[in-house]
Amino acid sequence: MNKPLNAYKALIAQLSGIEKNLLSAHRRQITCSKGCFECCKLGSAFAVEAAVIRKASRRLSGKARGLISENGKKRTGYCPYLIGGACSIYVSRPVICRTHGYPLMIGGKITFCGMNFKKVKTISANCITDLGRLNVALAAINIAYLKATGEKRVRIPLRSIIKEIARG
Repeated sequence: MNKPLNAYKALIAQLSGIEKNLLSAHRRQITCSKGCFECCKLGSAFAVEAAVIRKASRRLSGKARGLISENGKKRTGYCPYLIGGACSIYVSRPVICRTHGYPLMIGGKITFCGMNFKKVKTISANCITDLGRLNVALAAINIAYLKATGEKRVRIPLRSIIKEIARG
């Protein structure tokens, strides 16, 4: 089980490097920040990411877990891990959350949140994530995790993670 989790951590480190480059070069052109959560609509995560989310959830205070549990019962369309407009598991957030709003290469074209990069004419290659390659890597890591753990579910609903944490 450690190999897939280590591979996942390495993938997150790569994404963090791209984010560091991006923020270094374009911080003023990025509006994404605490309180901006319009894209936070996650309902499930890959099994390997769910393992990381479970661990992060257990480290939260009882009060935070209670708020997340309440959020999980509501059908707002937003991620139940949002508390006061901020991600309660930010350091452990899934890959999709790490790439929202940032430049992604999809089918040979660059896309990003329309609120970002309004006055930017070019974005350096080291600031762009190739979504196809990222998805292949994440899927391969998740398959390895499923094989290592015997988990049958490829994706795990956040609500089921929240229920597991509530039960202890």
